[in-house]
Formats: sequence, structure tokens, C-alpha cells
Amino acid sequence: MSANPQSAVHELESVEHVEVFDTDWDDTLSTVPMEEVLSAATERVRGGKRTVAHTLQPHYPHVCRVGDLVVPVPGGFHPLEEPELEGVTQPQLFLTSTGYPLTRFKRSYEVCLKYAWAETKQVVDELVADGYTVAVTADHGELFGEYGLVEHPSEVRVPPLVDVPWVVFNPLEKRAGDGAREVKDQLRALGYAD
Repeated sequence: MSANPQSAVHELESVEHVEVFDTDWDDTLSTVPMEEVLSAATERVRGGKRTVAHTLQPHYPHVCRVGDLVVPVPGGFHPLEEPELEGVTQPQLFLTSTGYPLTRFKRSYEVCLKYAWAETKQVVDELVADGYTVAVTADHGELFGEYGLVEHPSEVRVPPLVDVPWVVFNPLEKRAGDGAREVKDQLRALGYAD
């Protein structure tokens, strides 16, 4: 399942592709909020289907959570915050041709990334608590002037873009016995307790 409209151009054999961008696109935010993708993914997982969920965040346009609302990052890289971004479909060209401050772009990205992780972590915690194994990764990294490049140019293979996290969260195994006693025994065996 994907929030990215570009995924529609790829033929996927033997995979059911759910186009979340088709049903949950938010015209005001110019994106699909993560909650829509993660909610649909959670429903599929709980229905017994192996699922890959591709959110757009922290891609441009940068959004975040303020209270109960998902909004453009205040003062961030979003058309509602920067009117000159209206209609921009290639942020790389905008960033390199206008002299837009990369420190401001990076701060906006980081705020959006924190939002993305908080939303992801909440769903991961719920699914893991219910006995599911969840892997979290990214499709690419981001550049902020390294190698003279910004954002994530196509066909560029440099470490900040291709070295992405892969974290697996497994359900906790329930142990029989007295957990406090087991910890005390382990500390004693290591010489930290009498």
C-alpha cells in the first residue's frame, strides 16, 4: 500500500497494491497524512495480510502534528508556509535554483521526520503488543548540501541516501517464573548483587 502517486506507474505482479493516495489525498496538505496509511495498514495486518506501508512523510511537503491536527510545519518547507512553493513538484530544482536556506529546509525536514517517527512508533508499539513482528525502514535518505546536492536526486548512490535504517520490532516473549527473582539471579551471577 502506498501514499505515493508515483507507485501507480509500476506493475506489481502477485501483490495487491492499495493506492491510499487515491482515497486519502488531502488537497490542503498536498499529501496523504501518515495516519491514513498506517490505519489502513494496521487493518490489513490485523486481517491476516502481510503488509508493506509506504508513507510520504518525511517527504516534501513537510507536515507535522500540532495537538490533534496534522498541519504544515510552522515556518517550514510547505506551500502553505512558503507561497513560492505553490505548484513546485521538483523541490530539488527549487532548492538549488533559488538559494532557499538549506538550514531552514533541514529544520523543516527534521520536524517532519519526528512526526513520522512518532506516528510510526505508536502503531509499532500497538502491533508488537498484540504479537506481531514489525520492520521499519526508509526508501532513501536525504541530502542537505553534502556532495553539493540536496533532497534525494534520482540515480545518485551516496551513503547518506542509500544507508537507511532497518529495525525489526519483535513481540516480547512471556517468561514463566518470577521476573524479579530472575533479574536478581542474573545480577548475582555477574557479581553486582549479593
